[in-house]
Amino acid sequence: MFAGYWEYPWIWYGGIPLVALLLGWYVWRRRGEVSTFQLWISGLLRAAVMLTLVALAAIPTWTASDVRSSGRDQVILLLDSSASMGIEDEPGTTRYRQALDFLRRAIPLLEQQGWRVQVWLFDQRAESVEGTRLVEVEPRGSQTNLAGAIAAAIEQTLPPPASVWLLTDGVATVGEDNARAAHALVRHGVPVVAIGFGADRESKRLSLESLVVPARVPTGAHFVAEATVNITGSGPTPELTVLLLRDGQLVDQKVLKPTAELNQVRALFPLQESHPGRYRYTARLLTPPGEQVKVQAAEVSAFVDVSDEDRIGVLFVQGGLTWDYKFIQLALRSDPTLRIAALSRTSAQTRFLQSITDIGAALEGVPGSAEALADYRVVVLSNLNPDDLADVQQQSLVEFVSQYGGGLLWLGGGETFQPAWRRKPLEKLMPVVLSSSARGYSVTPFPLQLTAEGKANPVFHISQRAAPEVIWQQAPRFRDYAIFAGVKPGASVWAVRRSSDGQEQPLVVAHRYGLGRVLVIGTANWWRWRLAKETITVEFDRFWQQLFHYLAGMEQGTVTIRVVDPWVEPNQDIAVELEQRPIRGQASPALGGVFRVRSDTGQTIFAQPVTLPAERSIRVSFRVEKAGSYVLEVEDPAGRRLGVRSLDVEPLRRELARTARDMHSLKQWAQLSRGMALRHEEISNVNELLEKLRQQAGEAYQQRTVRRPSGISWPVLLALLVLAGSEWLLRRRWRWS
Repeated sequence: MFAGYWEYPWIWYGGIPLVALLLGWYVWRRRGEVSTFQLWISGLLRAAVMLTLVALAAIPTWTASDVRSSGRDQVILLLDSSASMGIEDEPGTTRYRQALDFLRRAIPLLEQQGWRVQVWLFDQRAESVEGTRLVEVEPRGSQTNLAGAIAAAIEQTLPPPASVWLLTDGVATVGEDNARAAHALVRHGVPVVAIGFGADRESKRLSLESLVVPARVPTGAHFVAEATVNITGSGPTPELTVLLLRDGQLVDQKVLKPTAELNQVRALFPLQESHPGRYRYTARLLTPPGEQVKVQAAEVSAFVDVSDEDRIGVLFVQGGLTWDYKFIQLALRSDPTLRIAALSRTSAQTRFLQSITDIGAALEGVPGSAEALADYRVVVLSNLNPDDLADVQQQSLVEFVSQYGGGLLWLGGGETFQPAWRRKPLEKLMPVVLSSSARGYSVTPFPLQLTAEGKANPVFHISQRAAPEVIWQQAPRFRDYAIFAGVKPGASVWAVRRSSDGQEQPLVVAHRYGLGRVLVIGTANWWRWRLAKETITVEFDRFWQQLFHYLAGMEQGTVTIRVVDPWVEPNQDIAVELEQRPIRGQASPALGGVFRVRSDTGQTIFAQPVTLPAERSIRVSFRVEKAGSYVLEVEDPAGRRLGVRSLDVEPLRRELARTARDMHSLKQWAQLSRGMALRHEEISNVNELLEKLRQQAGEAYQQRTVRRPSGISWPVLLALLVLAGSEWLLRRRWRWS
């Protein structure tokens, strides 16, 4: 059924009298000059032209109900993976896990009824995912772009889906895509089925997030245990008491007084152990008496090995069986401080299996926490794909490097450093920028060319018979290599591939990340070096031994850089402490230099001269304007780097500022799209929900109002041309002046 209206009716209603006045004036002016018949014919033609122009200016519009059959059988399930979905409203289960349980029930029933199901994950971005990844994901997203996820799901699906399901707590922190999502829903007639998870009441939640201690410290050395408490929800936060226990015995306690603006607070415990051994430290958060708060995680533990033995455990993780592990293992046998273990898989369908080792407890796959890696100082990732490691495993490696001071080595060619690592947790650890074309191949085998930094680095000094650059010209030859788009600020390029036209491709790149070190070797099949007839085996062995000593931090920098603030964000003062690293048995003089902060483009955005006393730290504060990754450095007057670390500056975590379920927002999306919004606990029968969905999906499409402007088109323009042309021809025929 059709109905019409004027987009601008005042133009039409005002234009008719105006046309009548102009027509009357025209007839009055021409009276007596021509015949009455000719005058009225000419006037009517002119009136028709003017009325048509007035009608076009008023924009006539027709509306109709589109009764076409949709022919759409796809359902998009949008699953919220932002940090607020990690909240435990009930002990032992998060909102995200509740949503997963609902999916396990709903997807088979949807498919039985003939629907094609596609699952998307979203936080600040939205992407289609496979079912296996859903279980591995930890909800950590710092923002929730609910509208952007709706718009992306509709715009990137052809034909548009029959419906979009939202599995979320409804808390959205990004609203810039609201109009885009609303337009997509109305235009394509896609109903929203919103299912809200969580609690409707706001509450204050406290969680003892982590306890960071060094994995190993020398006997009698001073060190610090750092406990971090996460705070979510609105309202005032009471005083918090954090206890520190060693092997079950109370060691110290701290009282924290957080302000309303903070999402995190830290308790620092100075410690010293005078006897060798392995100690279990436990941080315990006490519930404030009489306060209406909920403690989600009240206890966390970590181990510290106190020993003067410089034993270095190396964990070699390989995605497929290669000869690299075998020959690297042989290379380390002559160094009693290096012990290596391997996690290997024989195909993409098998799990990681550990070789027999005397390092710590047996591992059932790559650990999902940094604490489980405490027996190792270095982790090697060889020939791995992003799908080989779940996000939680990748995040544990990030913490192992940044907080525990571990070393990480990436080993492999173009198949390892593929673009699929982008936006993965481990990408931030890489000292290189990944390229869209990751693999290169050389017809002529090439050697690694040492840079000036590589020649000066002791890692590459593997023989006394010649200079390092001469030795490495004779050593390994490669064909396959990884192509990188560049290196990150603060990274050191040690070796390159030099092409025939003189261009250099970085292949061995290192940098510091947090407290640890990361190294990339962008070539594969290093084992062929040891098998070559001209190879001197001891040189091969010495290289790998020196490399692992470097990654383990045995060659520490002169200056330690510690970030004081528990949470750093743009346009806020960021405080860091600079301290000389003491040398046992030696007295150190005061050290002068410059403290610098560099952006991700390598630009210096802050510089300040500093003088570091021998036995105490100094504090420096600075600000950055934008969120991103920054490099903090201390250089001596000659420009040599004395200390370096990376720093990620992130915006305030608005994601956890509100913790209550927002059903009002979900109902608005449902009403706009002729859908429905339900609390998770209200759904007792999924089959009834699916039947209602089928009806609403058809109604939302078939009953939607279609607006059809009837403005300028070729028939209208043709009519105008005919009317105006006819009047002109008649005037010529009648020979009017």
